Amino acid sequence: AQLAEGSAQLVATAASFCANPQADVGVLAAVLDAAQQGAQRASWAAVAAVAYWDSDDFDKESSQKMRRAAVQAAEVAEQYARDCAAAVKMVGKGKVVQRAFCKFYAENRCLKGSSCEFSHDANALPNLPLASKTELECAFFSKGQCTRGAGCPFAHGDEELDEIMRLKTGPAVSS
Repeated sequence: AQLAEGSAQLVATAASFCANPQADVGVLAAVLDAAQQGAQRASWAAVAAVAYWDSDDFDKESSQKMRRAAVQAAEVAEQYARDCAAAVKMVGKGKVVQRAFCKFYAENRCLKGSSCEFSHDANALPNLPLASKTELECAFFSKGQCTRGAGCPFAHGDEELDEIMRLKTGPAVSS
């Protein structure tokens, strides 16, 4: 619950910054991304709190309070992230929001659909060079559900994974 609440506070701070009309577009884009990441972190913390606090290690009343606090903090954090996007649009820098990829859509969890403030277009993500990708295969790609396209930080298929491994470890040295 503390992580969810801390993340909500971070996103609230970002939302207040997003209303600054003098803010640089690049800084706004970074703050908007940080707000989305904070909301995403709060959501993950709420899911973990719901799962963990069901344990027999805690009394039922404490468990319910902690779960409720975590879930409420996650909801508040998501609203602040959306408020941040709305504030950026209000100061006349809406293109920043249009370029920001929806973190919830990336996880197939965006409930806003076409009314979402953030982009659902994988082309909004910058293409990641293979050397910058993680040496793990994308779980969503293997199911045909990756929404990040070339901007995904994980390998898409065995060939790409092999190439990433080769780039990270360097060429094989024969003796």
